[in-house]
Amino acid sequence: MRRALASACALAAISAGSLFLRFHDVGLGGWDTYPLIESSRVRGVGDLVGLFRSSLMGHETGGLYYRPIVKLVFSLEHALWGVWGPGYQLVDALCFGAAALAVYALAARLLPGSGRLAALAALVFFVLHPVHATVVPVPSRRADVLCVLFMCCTLAVHARAVAAGRRLAPGTALLTALALLSKETAFLLVALVPLLGLLASKRTGLGSRLREAILSSVGVVVVAGGVLGLRAAVLGSVAGERPFDAMRRHAGAFFA
Repeated sequence: MRRALASACALAAISAGSLFLRFHDVGLGGWDTYPLIESSRVRGVGDLVGLFRSSLMGHETGGLYYRPIVKLVFSLEHALWGVWGPGYQLVDALCFGAAALAVYALAARLLPGSGRLAALAALVFFVLHPVHATVVPVPSRRADVLCVLFMCCTLAVHARAVAAGRRLAPGTALLTALALLSKETAFLLVALVPLLGLLASKRTGLGSRLREAILSSVGVVVVAGGVLGLRAAVLGSVAGERPFDAMRRHAGAFFA
């Protein structure tokens, strides 16, 4: 087990390092990067709170997205190195490496025992996928990497909690919130978490497994509903909609 984990860490580090060395001097690629950095700047407590009360770009143009975790990470980076490109590329590479380890952790949790080799294979498949060459080097696309990271962590933690017989897992709810506040794709967790709970349950009988999967997913559903309402309220105010109308429209977009 320790050898497999060490191999996974080495593969993730090599992959992240190679991406950084390849793209560290490309600058802040993407037209959205500079507006995102500017809209994420924190000069005081009001700006920090404002990260959670505004859309991704802080204005109506370029689409309405609610991703405060992305903005929070950018605000920390700007405080560290301003608009120095290699700094953002370094964070992109670190997030990619962390996401790769999260993929390994999830695969290892789903395939215990002899599945360590399969988990390493999943990690290799992830790091070698060509899509990373178009996503990781562009800081404005970091939402994708953060979403994968937090979604895989959510599922891995939830699978462990269900296997241990715990119905309430605060870690699962927290990671779900981080995923949802990183990118809208994470709303898939509302379906994936119960399914994973059903598969990971140690109970016998389909009825018992199904009941446990549903009960262990209540926290995730509550968090998802809260984030959906917050997202609708924030983006609705930006677009000039009433909060209820905005929430109904966003709910229809995700779950129709």
